[in-house]
Amino acid sequence: GYTFNGWTIDGIPVSETTVYNIADNKTAVAEFTANTYKLTFEGITDEIEVTYGDTYPTLPTPTIPHGQNFVGWFDGSTEIKAGNKVEITKDTKLVPVFTDKNVYTVTFNANGGTPNSTQSVIEGDKAVKPTDPTREGHKFEGWFKDAAGTQMFDFNTGITGDIELYA
Repeated sequence: GYTFNGWTIDGIPVSETTVYNIADNKTAVAEFTANTYKLTFEGITDEIEVTYGDTYPTLPTPTIPHGQNFVGWFDGSTEIKAGNKVEITKDTKLVPVFTDKNVYTVTFNANGGTPNSTQSVIEGDKAVKPTDPTREGHKFEGWFKDAAGTQMFDFNTGITGDIELYA
């Protein structure tokens, strides 16, 4: 993490050729400089220079594959986060880690008509409006969030949990 720069006495650098008359006790102080390291990121061209002992700056966001959540940047099993103390001691390539998003079921209840159907939808994605159901003696008016037909469902809404829609 640090590079040794040399010794000082009373703030004056000491070298092998320095002649220093010592009349009383003096303390030699070792001087160090924190090393800087390069962070690179798998899958993107961004690079960041960090200094040992400082904190990590804001890190870039990778391209997130559809159906996944970005967990964070990792150096092996260690997650590297903005604001954490820099403890790496060499140039480091960070790897993005992703987890699968939840998959939810959208149930289309034809409310006595046909057909009933279901869709599996990735968290945050939109359900696709199915073919209108039919029921003898009734006119289809849309898909609703409640069986009474008072809350129309908006197909531009991202799905965040299992849901049953009613004709």
